Amino acid sequence: MSESRHDYTADTAAKDSPRAASTLSSDVVDLLAAIRDALDVPLPGVEDRDERRFCRLMDDRRSAVYATLKALLDERDPRIIARDAEYIRRRTADTPITYTVWQPAGGEQV
Repeated sequence: MSESRHDYTADTAAKDSPRAASTLSSDVVDLLAAIRDALDVPLPGVEDRDERRFCRLMDDRRSAVYATLKALLDERDPRIIARDAEYIRRRTADTPITYTVWQPAGGEQV
């Protein structure tokens, strides 16, 4: 199962904007997509173990996003945007989902 419910590239994300045109650079769109993908994870199952793993995963991914945004705001150098998007993607890949995903009573995944 894929972690993310979305599979957008920078171009696809720009095309899906309400006006079908983006005023954001492709690097910014890619960074925003990396942030979305890092934080868009399924809910954990009801076991305490699953909730603890979910919390650790989200703490790690949030810290990667926070560090990236802090660096961007502190340095204000647009040349690092692509590097930071890759950093978030690498951290996301390094922290896969290891918990049981919550399933509704009927077994259909949300």
